[in-house]
Amino acid sequence: MNKFGGDWTENKIEILVEYAKAYLTIMKVFTVKYDWKLLYFDGFAG
Repeated sequence: MNKFGGDWTENKIEILVEYAKAYLTIMKVFTVKYDWKLLYFDGFAG
């Protein structure tokens, strides 16, 4: 089986997930307050 990265890869993904949760929690306040639309853009896809 092919394995990508190492332990550091899993750590970085966990940090990214926690960051995204916090960021989206904050942004949700603005979407309600200013009637914003929240869009997701993956600049690193592909």
